[in-house]
Amino acid sequence: MPVLTRVTLVLLVMFAVMSMAFEATFGSLLAFSVGPINVHLFDLLLLLAAVLLAHEVTLEHGQRVPAANRTVLAIVLGYCAYQIAVILPVSVAFHDLEPIAVARQLESRFALILIPFVYLVGLKYMSPRRLVAWVNTAAMLLALFALYKYATVGIQGEQVGSGAFRLRELWGGATLLFGFLILTSLFLQRPNAFAYAMALVGVIGMALTNHRSGYIALIVTVPPLLINSRRVARRAAVVLLVVLSAGLLLFAVSPTARESVIYSLRTMANPTADRNARDRLDRSRLGWDYFVANPLGDYQWSHRYYLVHVSDNFEPHNFVIQLLGQQGIVGFAFFAGLIVTTARIGWRNRRRDRMSAVMLAYFAFYLLFCLFNTNLLNVDNILLLIIPVALILARNAALAQDAEKAGCSEAGVESERLTPAHDAHRAGANGDDCAALMYSGAGPL
Repeated sequence: MPVLTRVTLVLLVMFAVMSMAFEATFGSLLAFSVGPINVHLFDLLLLLAAVLLAHEVTLEHGQRVPAANRTVLAIVLGYCAYQIAVILPVSVAFHDLEPIAVARQLESRFALILIPFVYLVGLKYMSPRRLVAWVNTAAMLLALFALYKYATVGIQGEQVGSGAFRLRELWGGATLLFGFLILTSLFLQRPNAFAYAMALVGVIGMALTNHRSGYIALIVTVPPLLINSRRVARRAAVVLLVVLSAGLLLFAVSPTARESVIYSLRTMANPTADRNARDRLDRSRLGWDYFVANPLGDYQWSHRYYLVHVSDNFEPHNFVIQLLGQQGIVGFAFFAGLIVTTARIGWRNRRRDRMSAVMLAYFAFYLLFCLFNTNLLNVDNILLLIIPVALILARNAALAQDAEKAGCSEAGVESERLTPAHDAHRAGANGDDCAALMYSGAGPL
């Protein structure tokens, strides 16, 4: 069981990085048919994770789950149950759709079951640090692959009008993996040369992917982590060194690549900078109109994103509009609940636990990126949504357990709920031990 669980986690990480490296071709290469069903590698991994989760819940001794964590798990299970109990029957019974076809469309939504799998099963047999190390190793290999493509194939990208060229060596979703590498290297690792090298590799990978929304997400999430850090000067020095090194490397590459990255940085906050940016803004407006006309969502059986005909009928590049238009107010409410409850847990633990602070920042990075893209529930990168949520829950449970052992409170991260009378009673006995535990066991920033 431990070996199978660890193998499943590693395969999920490998699937994500290979999908980012080879994009659509990777999924088609590993697909095969079982009767009328086309089976993909992700299908097998998701099924295996669900079986391991069911085994853990039903046959193994369950682990204690804090109340806040139970809320997140209840939202995830409720969201999946809603797809099975409402969306699937309505699609089949009232719109004559094939159950297999509907299930295929819903697969990315069912992938949220990976949150309880990673939290309750995966992190039982693999430490949080080791899981982060696996993801970072994958990110560095992907960055090296991007450099190899750049050196052997040459500059790849697209013209965006006004004579501007957008460098794009990898699929845009790779930005999410590089963002994870950068934030964890700068703020989870010790501020040393190794952390600097890892972060620099991540920045190079992000520059070769060259996604404006990635730059925005990074600029927004790094300063709060610096402020939250207890070693501000050392970490700020590493951040500055990474930025300066990346800048020097950028000016050492070809003029086309350099100008492309500078163009993206210069126009990242301008919604009308080029036809790509204007098109995304227009589609978000049209997507909102579609939601107003269909508040419960009917994409599953209409396969429409807009009320009017639009050339290149792809979905709005904004996860809020995307959720509202495709899943309606109910699906959006489930997801909003997941975001708020997870962020609340991470926010409470941010000063006590380095992992919680960094994963909360990366969770924000992921969502900010998806405000301008369609990656929120993309199976190729959804693991990078699963991991920060699962790690925030796991660290919350660990803090609660440690605090309970020290006699601080019934739920460690919610110790502020103690009344003044409780505080006074505990202060003389073990209040100092509790405070020390919160800062030493978790690892300060």
